[in-house]
Amino acid sequence: MLFYYYAHNFEHAIKFYFSCSLSR
Repeated sequence: MLFYYYAHNFEHAIKFYFSCSLSR
């Protein structure tokens, strides 16, 4: 359960990072 929570947050962090990188 906790692992799924961290994996979900990690996925959002990756998408957020890519969206910021592409916006430059």
